[in-house]
Amino acid sequence: MLSRQRLKAFTLSEMLVVLVITTIVVGLAFVILNLVTKQVNLIESNYSENQKFDKLETALWIDFNSFEYVYYNEVDSELSFSGMNRKATYVFTSEYCIRNRDTIPGGFQVQAFFLGRELENGLIDAIKLDQNDRELFVFKNSDASLYMSE
Repeated sequence: MLSRQRLKAFTLSEMLVVLVITTIVVGLAFVILNLVTKQVNLIESNYSENQKFDKLETALWIDFNSFEYVYYNEVDSELSFSGMNRKATYVFTSEYCIRNRDTIPGGFQVQAFFLGRELENGLIDAIKLDQNDRELFVFKNSDASLYMSE
């Protein structure tokens, strides 16, 4: 007489349950991965925009405090720095700002000030830039000789 030995194995219904659970877990993993990827892209985009604005702010602070004279011309939307045989120029348009050879995207509305009064042209000691929801105010601490000449 032949004896049959039973092999230990999973039944078909057990295999189907495992397959359904695995499919649900993998589907959730893909959904979560997609959400995380979108968030990372959004954070990267915001960081890039903030970094451009911060670089402009840093460049303006350095130029305002390292040059002797700062002039603004509203007709050309041009901000000029001069002193000690050096020059720097910013040109503001509705779509971008050009600093020497650098281009910074985004339109800016510019207000120039000298001794607390808003000016359209001439020597200035402060500037205010508005870009959508951002505002930047940069000023210069001038020495006494500048105030004596006024």
